[in-house]
Amino acid sequence: MSIHPLIGRSIERKCEMKIQEINEFLVISLYNYEGPSKVFSPHEIAKYGNGFVIEARDSEDFANFAEFQKKICEVRIFDQLYGGRRRVHYIRPELRISTHYCPYTHTKMFASVNGIEHEIPKLSFSNGIQKKLPFMDGKPVSPKEDIEWIETQMNRKPETYNPVD
Repeated sequence: MSIHPLIGRSIERKCEMKIQEINEFLVISLYNYEGPSKVFSPHEIAKYGNGFVIEARDSEDFANFAEFQKKICEVRIFDQLYGGRRRVHYIRPELRISTHYCPYTHTKMFASVNGIEHEIPKLSFSNGIQKKLPFMDGKPVSPKEDIEWIETQMNRKPETYNPVD
């Protein structure tokens, strides 16, 4: 098994990764905050940039551990957080894993392995109760009525609020 940490920003303390076995489970912990307990907003969590890629392989895939280490050392990771989007590419000669997502909303836009995209639904709706999508049971308005209403709004005197007055 190979564990590659992603961006980790030293904000409150120097970044660390701790790997331990607890009750027969492998636990990977990333640290870059130290201080009193607090609830982090999604934007604060994204700033810390934690994460990792684990590549687990069968020992039979390699002649020995040294061969596995050599292969894993070929890995290059590109991890970028820009404009509210995080792009991560894990690349070595036989493998490329890519993902593009928003860490603030946990919205995945793109994910692929060796160029084969993981299908991400553009629309998914079901809670077992509704029989159709929301906003579909309203009565349509004639375009003429819509245009008349829009024109009345465009001709309204601007409303302003000035707390000084």
